[in-house]
Amino acid sequence: MHKTLARSTELNFFSQLTVTASAFVISVAVARQLGPEAAGIFGYCTWLLGVVTALVTLGGPNAITRFIAAHEESSTADQIAGRAVRLGLGVGMAATVVLVILVRAGVPFAAPRPLLWIVVATVPWAVWNTLLLSILTGRRRFDRILLLQLLQAPLGVAAVLLCLWRGTSVYGVLLAMGGVACFATGCGLSAVRDLVAWRAPPLDTALRQQVRSALLALSGILFLDLVVWQRSEVFLLSLWSTAPQIAFYSIAYALSLRAAMLLPGAIAGVLLPQIAVLYAGRGRLQDVSPTYQRAVRYLALVSLPLGGVGVVLARPAVALAYGDGYEPMVPVLQVLVAAGTVGAIAAAASSLLYGIGRQNFILVALIGLAVLNLALDFVMIPRYAAFGAAIAKGVAQGLGSAAGVLYVSRALGIAFPWRDVGRIALAVAGAMAVTAALLPHAPASPSLGLALCTPVFAACFALGLKFLRVMNRDDLALWHRFRTGWQRR
Repeated sequence: MHKTLARSTELNFFSQLTVTASAFVISVAVARQLGPEAAGIFGYCTWLLGVVTALVTLGGPNAITRFIAAHEESSTADQIAGRAVRLGLGVGMAATVVLVILVRAGVPFAAPRPLLWIVVATVPWAVWNTLLLSILTGRRRFDRILLLQLLQAPLGVAAVLLCLWRGTSVYGVLLAMGGVACFATGCGLSAVRDLVAWRAPPLDTALRQQVRSALLALSGILFLDLVVWQRSEVFLLSLWSTAPQIAFYSIAYALSLRAAMLLPGAIAGVLLPQIAVLYAGRGRLQDVSPTYQRAVRYLALVSLPLGGVGVVLARPAVALAYGDGYEPMVPVLQVLVAAGTVGAIAAAASSLLYGIGRQNFILVALIGLAVLNLALDFVMIPRYAAFGAAIAKGVAQGLGSAAGVLYVSRALGIAFPWRDVGRIALAVAGAMAVTAALLPHAPASPSLGLALCTPVFAACFALGLKFLRVMNRDDLALWHRFRTGWQRR
């Protein structure tokens, strides 16, 4: 089981790496070529596309992944996948019609109407892509997901860079990204062709009721998730602040999110289907407890040092990638990276609750967190703009992460590895202290400063792990398997 989990994590990591690298290149190119004002408009449009896609799909992707994984040994998984494909077509077109009505009615969006039409045209493809990826995740076909990303991501980067090189504004960039989304849908349909029952009988009554119940709860969770975990602050910034402030927040949020989805996300992303399979076998919590605890340790091992180096080296990194015009983004990025690090570790608890069907706690917790998040937004954003938005988001995410971990530990009786996580955090704190002390004496050039301080951080962290005896035999054995596998390749 652990070998399967490790292999899936490896594939998912390279998939996330591909997406993260392409998103970073596009972000830097747009920010440098178009400037903060146009980058803010671009960030608003991509935010709008993401929010509409999330509102349309809501709990669908998680429900599809969970039930396909739980029934992977039967034809039921193919039936659920077939319904998901048809659902994507229907809701995508319905969302497009609704958006057309809203735009034509003159609803005050914070973007020019031509840009809104591009977003409207891209929505069906984005919805379909989301549901197709959930089918592949439920069947644990991370090899196909990686192949899709290797096809889509470089094409997206090339299209955007070509548009910018030819002097195109935000319009051309959004058109290029919409075309790539359409291409990705075709590739996704090809990837699931043998996993879908295109003409299958309806699901039995009991399973249909289970799916509807889970979908209702998950949809409520995902709706509240848009407020607490997603970029609701972009909408409020569009009301109370300027386009450059939207750019500072949206770029920082995207960077922190992609960093959390790289190594931490590679682990958490394979955890939900794995737990669903384990729990569906016997329905006992003790069967999933070791997998959860191991996942938490590995999430801490990768997310804490990534977050630490991101916080301490944010200033030279932003100066190198985006230029001096984005200096106000540094504290925003530091706050969001710190909050995202905590959230990445707590993602194991969310995956566990989704995998065993205990998502009602997440729904209840998110209601309170959504109220708190919005209250903080109303207080902080008018005064501190993007930095205030980051503070509001960080506080809500931190409390939500703590609530999830404590619920799993106390209500379900699955212990959280506090001792191991504490040791890893101590090693990261030591590395951050040394790097922060060295940074003022580093060369003024951001590239030279990063080249000097990053290896220092890595060396101090490695020494801290060794001194605190964090790594155990299982960790070393897993590392040996990864290294041996790469040497053989």
